Amino acid sequence: MRALVYVSDNEQRDGIEWLGYSMVLVDRLGNEETLPVPNCLYRDPGFSPNGSQIAVVVLSGNDRNIFIYELTTQRLNQLTQLKEGGVKASSVLPEGPCHQGFTRFSPDGKWICFATDETGADEVYFQPYLSS
Repeated sequence: MRALVYVSDNEQRDGIEWLGYSMVLVDRLGNEETLPVPNCLYRDPGFSPNGSQIAVVVLSGNDRNIFIYELTTQRLNQLTQLKEGGVKASSVLPEGPCHQGFTRFSPDGKWICFATDETGADEVYFQPYLSS
């Protein structure tokens, strides 16, 4: 059983070390497994309630987007997409040029909670999430 997931190979931005180039799973015995993910900047990974998915923020330049990593298929699926310097969001997330982050699943896995500055101020949203 997995106990936690974290980002490694950290980088500092604005004097804060909170980004990593890889994601690592740790089980309850302390055994670590590096996930086979692209070399990107990751932030804030968190498990779905059933442990089969990881919500994570991926940074590209100044843009932050939400991705879901499927542990069974080892696929990293983008939930929001960049378009013309902004974000073209999927049907469950807000549209507009904004940053999204601090993504978490609800305890029942039917919702995703995330912060966004879509309105110009940091706000928290809850949106339905349909897992694949």
